[in-house]
Amino acid sequence: MTPKGSMNSETFVKWIHHFAKFKTPGPCLLIFDGASSHLYYNIVDVADKHDITLLCLPSNTTHDLQPMDKAVFRAFEHYWDQELQKFRFKNKDKALTKQRFGRIFTPVWDKALTPSNIKSGFEATGIYPFNPDRIPECAYAPSIPTHLPEAGEPERNSDENNAASVINAASALNDESFSCEDNVPLILFQSNEQQNVISSCIRDEPAPLASPEVIELKPLRVLIL
Repeated sequence: MTPKGSMNSETFVKWIHHFAKFKTPGPCLLIFDGASSHLYYNIVDVADKHDITLLCLPSNTTHDLQPMDKAVFRAFEHYWDQELQKFRFKNKDKALTKQRFGRIFTPVWDKALTPSNIKSGFEATGIYPFNPDRIPECAYAPSIPTHLPEAGEPERNSDENNAASVINAASALNDESFSCEDNVPLILFQSNEQQNVISSCIRDEPAPLASPEVIELKPLRVLIL
């Protein structure tokens, strides 16, 4: 246990030694996030000695790629809210203190950290069974900037902001015009091979496309140009 109760580099090195005692013989892949405590140079040397390959998840992707974030922590938050509401209903005159914290935490921990939840996290992220298509391309589409109207300019609604931003982005890539059909959200790709996501958009005035291949995906319709 660290003084502040959170992981640090020294403790992480000790944990790798501990982990190595229980891993299966042979090479092992250890996937972790980019917390500063995980990025100490000595960690690499220790992992190599135990035949452990380190893989650090890219920043701002753990909500989709980290099994704990994808399954366990989500369930934990759900059960925590339930138990907290029960506590406040039964103890309206009592505050949640450190001494009472365990009454809520213990049942929540038992409900959230089940073997099935842990396994589902690896499946949901495509780590095991290995599935590189488990996370859709649209999950990492570029953010759409908002439009701040100048003095005297009428304010746009969110759909108009989205459409204008995507049209500008597309124009920067090529001179070919495009539009959305039926006022539904679209994910646009430049080609089957690259599948570079431009963004989501909504257009009010649909224009015809040259024989587009439309793939129905709920809740999105995907056009491959």
